Amino acid sequence: MNKLKLYIFILSFGLMSSFVVSEETEEEVVQPSNPQELLEIVKQGQFADTRQQRAREAQFRNEKNKQAKLLSDAKAERARLEKEAARLEQKFEANEALLVVAEEQLRERLGSLNEIFGHLAGNTTEARNIMEQSITAAQFGKDREEFMTNLGSKMNEGIKLATIEELETLWFELQREINASGEVVKFSADVITTDGNVESREVVRVGNFNVVSDGQYLTYSPTRG
Repeated sequence: MNKLKLYIFILSFGLMSSFVVSEETEEEVVQPSNPQELLEIVKQGQFADTRQQRAREAQFRNEKNKQAKLLSDAKAERARLEKEAARLEQKFEANEALLVVAEEQLRERLGSLNEIFGHLAGNTTEARNIMEQSITAAQFGKDREEFMTNLGSKMNEGIKLATIEELETLWFELQREINASGEVVKFSADVITTDGNVESREVVRVGNFNVVSDGQYLTYSPTRG
């Protein structure tokens, strides 16, 4: 029996010695001097419960807790954003419905004024088409065409009435085009020569019929202005 105890003690001592050598970074392990001390060491778990191992376990638990918190925060943020998106979508749909109702009420209140919208939209569209092709555009420029386009779009919406200034500008441009059709005037304009060069010349416009420069008849190009 004593031989068996001695054998166990020697074997355990050898295992502890090899453990200490292979784990240089571990804390120093108490060497047992007799079987009783060996029993106490085993009981206290000093073989496994080293400082480095405890540190690794603590670090692992800490990282695991951090990852769990990050995941929880991400899920909470996603839920918040989804809730906010749903709220904004509902608000948008509600506003769209209110806008439709408001526009319909406005049209009902405007009543016969809708006919004015239609007349103005038609007149501005027709005037713009005439002015785009008219040789008077070489003298008066493209601003009046842009004005007609914008006013026509506004009237087609049927929401806002034309202002006094817009009506006066419309009348002025229509009257100016009518007057220009009976005028013979001289003005400076860019002329494209037969070789493709652009020259600034004095030209003579004869109503809405012809434009002459240096004894040559010119044609107006709406795309070049």
